[in-house]
Amino acid sequence: MALVPAISHSTRLGPIPASQILHINVCLSEAKPGALQAFVDDVSNPLSAHYREFLSPADIGAKFGQPLSVVGKVATYLKSYGMKVTRQGTDNLHVTADATAAQVKAAFGAEIDNYRSNDPHEVGNVNYFAYSQAPQMPSDVAALVGYIGGLQSWNKRVPATTLSPNMAATLYHTTPIMNLGVQGQGRTIAFSNWDGFRVSNVPLYVDHFGLPAPSGGAGSNVKIVPIDGGSGAGYPGGEGDLDLQMLVGQAPLSAVLIYDGGDLLNVLTREVSDNQADIISESWSWGFDTGTGNAAHTLHLEMSAEGITYLTASGDWGTSLLNESFVYYPQIEPEVTVVGGTAAQTDSNGNRLSEVGWFGSGGGWSPVSYPWNVLPAWQKGTGVPTNVNYRMLPDISAQSVGDAAFTTNAVYIYYNGALSSISGTSASSPMQAGQLAIAEQRLIQLKVLPPDKYGHSRFGRLNDRIYKMNGRPDVWYDVTVGDNGPLPNGNESRAGSGWDTVTGWGCPNWTAFVGAIQPPIMVRPSSAVIYAGPPVQGTNATGTAVSLSAVDNIGYSVQSVTASAGQVAAEQISFALTTPPSNLTGLGLTLVTKAPSTVTQFVYLFNYRTNQWDTSTAWTSAMNGSNKTLNVAIDVSKYVGPSNTVKVINRGVQPPRLGPSPYRLTTDQAILVESF
Repeated sequence: MALVPAISHSTRLGPIPASQILHINVCLSEAKPGALQAFVDDVSNPLSAHYREFLSPADIGAKFGQPLSVVGKVATYLKSYGMKVTRQGTDNLHVTADATAAQVKAAFGAEIDNYRSNDPHEVGNVNYFAYSQAPQMPSDVAALVGYIGGLQSWNKRVPATTLSPNMAATLYHTTPIMNLGVQGQGRTIAFSNWDGFRVSNVPLYVDHFGLPAPSGGAGSNVKIVPIDGGSGAGYPGGEGDLDLQMLVGQAPLSAVLIYDGGDLLNVLTREVSDNQADIISESWSWGFDTGTGNAAHTLHLEMSAEGITYLTASGDWGTSLLNESFVYYPQIEPEVTVVGGTAAQTDSNGNRLSEVGWFGSGGGWSPVSYPWNVLPAWQKGTGVPTNVNYRMLPDISAQSVGDAAFTTNAVYIYYNGALSSISGTSASSPMQAGQLAIAEQRLIQLKVLPPDKYGHSRFGRLNDRIYKMNGRPDVWYDVTVGDNGPLPNGNESRAGSGWDTVTGWGCPNWTAFVGAIQPPIMVRPSSAVIYAGPPVQGTNATGTAVSLSAVDNIGYSVQSVTASAGQVAAEQISFALTTPPSNLTGLGLTLVTKAPSTVTQFVYLFNYRTNQWDTSTAWTSAMNGSNKTLNVAIDVSKYVGPSNTVKVINRGVQPPRLGPSPYRLTTDQAILVESF
């Protein structure tokens, strides 16, 4: 574990008291590094046959976590030094404990000292405690640990600094859904909190704006989950009250959880472990050390694997924090949907007259060095730069201005018992979290968002779905006016057509979003034949097109023949779509193929633009003697024919140097996923 960067320019003030309690989080390494990310990308992709097959925390532990014996070994080690283990997560990736500074020193050989930074522009906390030498553990324990959270307080959180609830519902089109009686019933939404707040303000807010209240009264649907003692009873700075009231204002009958804590990793760990919230919002930005960043990323991967949708405010400083000295987290997190800010002009009912990008809307990219801070595979579309290899933001935007000079309808909340206006994307993110809950509830009613095996009806990582829409104009109001500062490459960040670094895709029409969502259709093969192109590449076929639709260990099998390339076998599989390609946001092909480990798989598509097989583009995979899955995203403009057909060649090649023995190429599953 690296030392806190600020130590090199800080004054040591002496050790913290030996009796001081530290809330530590031992973050274990993944048993199979990279496997969790691969799963999340697959389960989040609307074109995947495994879309929305989410996991429980225990599933994550079984698939990606350490064995129970390993987790128990770490817990036993902590207990042996007198620490109180507070949570041994079923994800098998985290063990949390409360420990005194003396116990920490004994267990990890780490003296925890108080420091004061000598840099007046310190990106972390100026006054903090931290370890002066890297924590040490026995090698058999240290090999299992990726990071230990809670041993320093340099990590700094910054609040991402309101339109009546009914006007916001009109502006972003949840009113037509709510008029059907959809008020958030059955949805559980939450926010991550590090600020004082007062639930007693909720009845004032509900009464003032005439919102519906649950049977137990306004505020009875709010539950506080304290972590590390909680923050809510402290001085209310406005952030906690803003997040809470925005959620209640947009989904008034939903269950609202406040994950109220001190340490970032402990809050995220509890959210993962509970697996209760369908949607979570956060309105903070963090600067922290590398270990904390990697550990937080893993926790967000776990949330995506569970199907939790996480939204965050893009920040209120324009592009000014996008530099190498501030991590700007979770805004750069690929598993999170980032909500930017706009200034809307509406009539008295909330109908849009105009909407422009707010100058404070956080956007652009941050060139900090993390392996996951790269351009995600899903971040593509009109206006998205292709020459910047960083996670870019924001993804969407909404009203964030409480200043009447910029908007006809400022955002208001109850703060210290009085109605006050407030500005910031901290309003945008929870507002959109509440409105997403309304859209999800309607989709559940329409049986378009069915429950997973654990009874959760969730979208999970929402970005894949958003970017597949590519700014669809009936769903996204394209904000084309506004700027928010210079980008890291020196260009000015300005709103424009399509996606941009001020407002992302723009502002949602949630009623249209509901209408645009249809369950993916799994298209079965219409035919399967031996590929007979010159030279003949297969013989003695067994199986039928019907057998390709399920993994049955038989499938459609072809014996290889001798060709110049070696032993070659190939099958042609054809699909007939259920709808014209103009109705689709994308197509995804899933092939499950089996062949010896000496064989390389090649997948080709018929290009209807050139009217020939597209040999210039091939998807390849090394076989291993067992069923192996290949997922391919299909360009509908090139590979869908005039009769709405898609033709695929699944080919296997065994080079001559590996022997002349024939082999069998077996396709156990071939599915084309139509995504709307």
